[in-house]
Amino acid sequence: MRAIREREKRPVHIRKPIQGDDAYGGTPTTWSDPVRMMVQHQPMSGGVEARVYGESMRYMRTMLYDGPVTIEEGDGVCVFVGENEWPDYRVHAIHDWSIPRYDLKQIPPEQREVIKHEG
Repeated sequence: MRAIREREKRPVHIRKPIQGDDAYGGTPTTWSDPVRMMVQHQPMSGGVEARVYGESMRYMRTMLYDGPVTIEEGDGVCVFVGENEWPDYRVHAIHDWSIPRYDLKQIPPEQREVIKHEG
């Protein structure tokens, strides 16, 4: 696999999920502060992915990242939304190749909320 060219990289923001407890005993998820990263991402395509993900493949993207920040399954990724909003994608799978590849699955709009930052 070839290296990621700098001109192909686009900015995204990674947010780690934070589990909390509310007054009713539930565990709502909020997100950590965003970390800006330069990655290559594109719509998912290919025969193998079509067999694995089927119809849901059209709501997924492939992301390549060769930097120092650790990314884990379940992390949120702000691809097409601002850094002060909830992520629009979540890391679904990680493929540990020479350049790690991450499968991102879209978070439906009705499951996203805007995060209000104090200050």
